[in-house]
This record gives sequence, structure tokens and C-alpha cells, in this order.
Amino acid sequence: MISSRVAFLALVLGLLAPLDFASAGQDEWTDVVSTGSTIWSVVVNPGNPDIMYVGAEGTGVFKSTDAGLSWMQVNNGLTLPAVISLHITPDNPNTLYAATSSVGVFKTTDGGGIWTAVNNGLTQTFLRSMVMHPEDPNILYVGTYGAGGGVFKSTNGGQSWAAADQGIEGLTINALAIAASSPETIYAGSDFWGIYKSTNGGGDWVKVSDGLPLNGTANEEVHSLAVDPSDANIVYAGMEDALWKTTNGGGNWAAANDNLNGVVVKSLAIDPATPATLYAGASIGGVLKSTNRAQNWTAINNGLTDANVNTVTIHPFNRNKIFAGTFGAIATVFELTQSGSQSSLFQINPGLNDAWFDPITDGQGFFVNVFPNAGIVLVSWFTYEVERPDESIGAQLGEPGHRWLTAQGPYADNEAVLDVWITEGGVFDSPEPKVERERDGTIILEFSGCNTGLVTYDIPSIGRQGSVPIQRIATDNVPICESFQ
Repeated sequence: MISSRVAFLALVLGLLAPLDFASAGQDEWTDVVSTGSTIWSVVVNPGNPDIMYVGAEGTGVFKSTDAGLSWMQVNNGLTLPAVISLHITPDNPNTLYAATSSVGVFKTTDGGGIWTAVNNGLTQTFLRSMVMHPEDPNILYVGTYGAGGGVFKSTNGGQSWAAADQGIEGLTINALAIAASSPETIYAGSDFWGIYKSTNGGGDWVKVSDGLPLNGTANEEVHSLAVDPSDANIVYAGMEDALWKTTNGGGNWAAANDNLNGVVVKSLAIDPATPATLYAGASIGGVLKSTNRAQNWTAINNGLTDANVNTVTIHPFNRNKIFAGTFGAIATVFELTQSGSQSSLFQINPGLNDAWFDPITDGQGFFVNVFPNAGIVLVSWFTYEVERPDESIGAQLGEPGHRWLTAQGPYADNEAVLDVWITEGGVFDSPEPKVERERDGTIILEFSGCNTGLVTYDIPSIGRQGSVPIQRIATDNVPICESFQ
């Protein structure tokens, strides 16, 4: 009898005008909404691209349910509508978190209907930054300022917070960025003291600022950070008068300023599917784009009537659509859809999140989860090492011989290239057997539509190669998937 591990693998795997920078192309920005105060965040519902939110420092949260055609303020419960960061929970898009400049963190579970303060343990409520774990939305980090500044962490969706600032106590943390490929790796940018790094989820921090111009002046302030989604060692930092880059996890930094000199990079966004493409939002330079990992930059400012850009965001399901939010009392969200480069291929999106199987053999399959904010796909299932036990024998998850199979990796257009991992052990409520994890080959997921795909597998450890078709077990989520195309 073929082992069920082999059978499974064979199945599943068997009010400033823009500066005179040269602007690329003829695509033009259009205004979406004016908020009356500085814009810090633009987020799109990962389950419905028609639903969007904007966070503004003086006027709170704005919501659109028709892809930006109309907007309404949703500030009920916000004791001070001074929002400096918004994050939406991917697996429950009605749940959002808003970090404020002086009254801590607020949470809504009904899409902005009512906001509730979630500040238990947050001893410093003057906030400058917030990030959400790319795989576990219950894990949040905030950067604070003023006396008692540093980093605080929540592991339970904001129900409680604890200081996570060993090594950076008392610092103002303007920017935080998590490495999607290694979520325990976090970078923090301070006001005058450079950049710090944690490799244990905020357990402790070390300074990684060699090469940065640190001379005790305001020009050293770190305004923005972005980590390459495919490589935790490639990081970009926007500072007061320059952009800096490291390729060795902060071991040393070098300027990446071709056509950026003199602008203040307030925001950075990396295309999760094509990490060589970056966007920089600059307070006096508008929006600039690089397609070669910041070797050089080109302004894309046609139609952008306000070059004082504070935030730039890539639409999660149309990577050629960019949002820019500006400063001050006339702050506006602008939208740009770039022509000529949008792929005609089917686009992987969260509407694919479902159970899939091989329709030819009617065999078991796997679960697919798309994480657009991290730019990765995760598939998972479990089986037994040797052969399936008799149905009369009970089985405890994690018992000897039980194997979790997962595969994860980046995606672009209709294809995801994933590393396969075997996870053994981990009986519930028991330290034995110890959990062990090893890499075991590669699969390629290629989707031709919302209900069809192909899995190509290469598993050297068992000498198996091939491909199998896949389709959904149920089609309830197909309309959601189709709404993203």
C-alpha cells in the first residue's frame, strides 16, 4: 500500500504644486476624497474592494462602500479623531484598529459603526506608528513618543498590551515594519537615534544604524520603513533628506537617492508580488517610483495637484492602482491607475481562500489561504507517515506518525511558487513529541480561474514529480473571487 504521505504529496503536489521632477507616462492622478486634515492611512477591505477606509489625523476615519465614489465619516466612539494609522483584519474585514496621536488604540468589529478604546496595559497613549503581524492579526505593535516612549505589543487583538522595548526604552518610534518572510523580524525607526531591529517579535532590540548620518540633528529622523516581502534583510528607510537601503539586515546602510535628493520620504510601499517595484511618498516631491529596488527613481506626478504627500498605498488587488494621501487642512486622497502594465492573467486574490481537491480522482486536497498584505500564499493539510489507521481506532492530532503539511511562498498574477514543509509532533497539551519542521520540496500553484487550477510538484525526498488539476470542494466563494478580477 502506498503511504498516505506519498499519496497526498502526489495528489496535492499527486497646496503646493508638484516639483518639476520628470513624470513618467501620461497617466493622471484624480482626487478621491478631501478629509480636511493630514491623511495617514488608506486601506481596502480584502474581502470586498468596494469598501475602503481613510484615516486622518484631525478628522478621523472616512469610509466608502462604492470604491471611493462617496464617503462618510465613521467616528462613533473615537474620543479624539486623530488617527495616525489604520489596519484591517484580513480574515475578518469588519474588524479594524485605529492608532491615534494621543488617546491610544481603538477597535471596531462592525466596519466602523462603533469604535472602542483598547488600551489596557498601554501606559503611553501618544502613538506614532502601528503594524499588524502579516499572519496573525491578533498580534499588533505600536510605536510611542514622549516620556515612556518605545514599543508596545498585543497578542490578543488589543485586549491587553505589554512593553516590548528592551533596548529601545524611552525612544520615540516613528516607524515600524515587519518582515513578511520572517514575521519575528521587526525594524523600528526613531526620531534621532537611528534604526533598531528585533528578531524575536519585540523581545529585545539592537541598534542597526551603521552608515546612517547620525549627528544629533533633526535631519536624522526616520519617517518611514519598508521591508522587502521576499527578503527580511532588504530594508528601506525614509529620512529627513534622503532614502537609505540595507541588504544585510541593517549591518550597514547606503543612500539610494537617485532623483530623490532634497525630498523628505514620508511613506514607502513595496509591491508584494514584484518587490523590485517601490513607491515613495514625499512631502515636497509627490510620488516617485522605482522598478529596480531603489537604484533610481522617477516621479509619477501627472495630475497630482498637491505634492505634499504623507502616505502612499498600493491597492491590494490591482497593483497598478496607487493611492496618495496629503498633508494639512486641504488634505486629499488621490488615486492613480497606471496603464500599460496590468497583467491580463488571472489574479490570485483572497477569494481563492477555500478547500481544493483533485476532481479526477475525487481525492483529498488542501486548504488555500491568500495573504495579500504579505504577498504570500499558504496551503495546508495533514496526513499519516505510513498508512491510514483503521477507522475504529481514534486518532489524536499530533500523535506519532501524524504529519502536518504546509507550503508557503510569494505569488504574482496567477501563479504562486511555494516551499513545502513537513511538521511532525506537537500533541495537544503535551510537550512530547517535540514539534519538528523540515523543508520537503516545491509546488507551483497556477490558477486559470476562480474554480480551476493546476498543481505542479517536485518532491526530491520521495522522488516524485508531476502535476494534478484542482478545483474547489464548494463554490460559495467564487463570486467573491470574481469581484477582484
